[in-house]
Amino acid sequence: MNGGDEVGASSDLPPPLDWRFSQVFGERSAGEEVQEVDIISAIEFDKSGDHLATGDRGGRVVLFERTYSKNTSGDRRDLEETDYPLRHPEFRYKTEFQSHEPEFDYLKSLE
Repeated sequence: MNGGDEVGASSDLPPPLDWRFSQVFGERSAGEEVQEVDIISAIEFDKSGDHLATGDRGGRVVLFERTYSKNTSGDRRDLEETDYPLRHPEFRYKTEFQSHEPEFDYLKSLE
């Protein structure tokens, strides 16, 4: 029962992710006030999981596209069978557009 064997096996694993909650895009300083229109209010993936859309209260829609690392070739089933540690998906900015003006909220409208 040598503890040295366990240390060698665990060094092959990637470092743990540092998860942080944020409901707005970008870095914020400690005292910086978040504007109401910048708060993300919707998030949706397409059926394939390759595209991600987010919407904020200001009416902006931002689209992201999944990036595939060259180090991880093969599909998920093949990687699972070889006990390959899966990386979390990464998305890169693709485009954005203004869906509506922030003054008008059709869900809360009385018309």
